[in-house]
Amino acid sequence: MLIYDHSFEKEAINNKIALVLNITLIDNLIIFETLAIVNKILEGGFNLFSYKKYSELRDSKGVTDYEVSKNTNVQTSTLSNWKAGRYTPKSDKIKAIADYFGVSIEYFID
Repeated sequence: MLIYDHSFEKEAINNKIALVLNITLIDNLIIFETLAIVNKILEGGFNLFSYKKYSELRDSKGVTDYEVSKNTNVQTSTLSNWKAGRYTPKSDKIKAIADYFGVSIEYFID
């Protein structure tokens, strides 16, 4: 008489459950990490635009604020206000500058 062993099926099911739980855990960690970053931004813990990084990049490329302004449609007065810390640039302007220099937006996060 042949007896069918179900342990292999149970092991496969347990492995699938473990895989789903691991994926869920990883997803949760990513979500929590993202929420922590967002919370830190909202609390003012991150500077969303580092003028220092911008100026170092601009200088390393040998361009002026005028040239950046001309090629990105971001006014030089806007660049001056960022330098003085009067306000933080909007994401579309950061993107235009990032695209001009061929870097990601994240490059400018301090």
